[in-house]
Amino acid sequence: CSQDIIEVGLGRCRFLDSRPVSPSLQNISIETILGLLSQVSRKLSPFDLPLMVAWTARVFILFILSAFGDGHIDMFPRCFPTFSFISAVKIPSTELLCRQAHKLFSSSTASSNHLNPPRRRIRAISCDVTGTLVSFKGKIEEHYGNAARACGIELPPEQAACIPKMFKQAYKETCAIHPCFGNSEISSKEWWRRCVRKSFDLVGTSMTEPEQERVFQRVYSTFGSHAAYAAFPDAVPFLNWCHRRGIACGVISNADERYGDSILPMLGLQDSMQFLTFSKNVGFEKPHRKIFQAAMQEAEPWLCLTNSNVMDAGPLKPDEILHIGNDYEKDYVGATEAGFHAVLLDRYDEKEVADEWRANGALVYKDLIDVVEYLGRQQFELGSIECCLDPEHCYDI
Repeated sequence: CSQDIIEVGLGRCRFLDSRPVSPSLQNISIETILGLLSQVSRKLSPFDLPLMVAWTARVFILFILSAFGDGHIDMFPRCFPTFSFISAVKIPSTELLCRQAHKLFSSSTASSNHLNPPRRRIRAISCDVTGTLVSFKGKIEEHYGNAARACGIELPPEQAACIPKMFKQAYKETCAIHPCFGNSEISSKEWWRRCVRKSFDLVGTSMTEPEQERVFQRVYSTFGSHAAYAAFPDAVPFLNWCHRRGIACGVISNADERYGDSILPMLGLQDSMQFLTFSKNVGFEKPHRKIFQAAMQEAEPWLCLTNSNVMDAGPLKPDEILHIGNDYEKDYVGATEAGFHAVLLDRYDEKEVADEWRANGALVYKDLIDVVEYLGRQQFELGSIECCLDPEHCYDI
């Protein structure tokens, strides 16, 4: 047990993956189980707790259900039976303990001979960026107005009020002329230069060429700083949680490479990411299937494909990927049509929008902690079982 080896089983339960166990654990007591759970709980992150609570409850139910067996548990002589421990599983985390506990709870202790259903595993998780991992700070009219003001150009109130609407129009027109932020035709900075200038033109702001360039440089630097973006509080813990379980985690975003070059590192989000898939580089935007396929190809090398000790090692498949986003068409429809699992986050408590997503069949949650609970409830196996005893050695690049 001190080496993160937990041998669990119950009398007549038999698993497809059961193996012989150490004789020293044949008659382990409930006190030992409680002590082990106590030690594990001290190392839990907030993302482990929901799983720990849910499945620990089921472990104790086993003690009650086993009352019709033979023997006794040391803590309750003559009242409860001894557990016969028959299945050994190495675990680096609570998640695997919980998985085994659930298998025990789900297995018949009497006459059931049904085989377990095929295992479902999540080996990679992709996330949208803005609205999923990152929040936008301030208002666009404030950022644009402040940039102009810093360059000596004061926008009348009526022009400032029009900036959000005119920006959307300018963005749409620039996308139509130069899809995917210019892809290989122009740089992303040049793409944004044209979009920002068009926004001010549509607002009706009169500026000379040098003034336009100075204002653009101000706007561009603002949208690469903490002034415009912040990480959601659960983003870093969630990415670390994925990393500890050997899950290849990254982003799929309709954005340019600046997210990966500066914004995500600035927010401390890139350390636990393995792949970054942007429409600028791929040449396709969500919900197009090809950007999801590109992400799968980028994620696959990070998995333990060449480790002979890994159970079920093999090429990454679409149904082994979960995509998390905040747009029904781009994230949910795009991901599911590519064969991914998908969930949406309602970060800003937009009840009507979230209800519409649910009515259309999407799974909608408030935050990333809810997503962890969803994975637990759905009994997904996470990462690669053996390799992920040491996540640092899990990625064979």
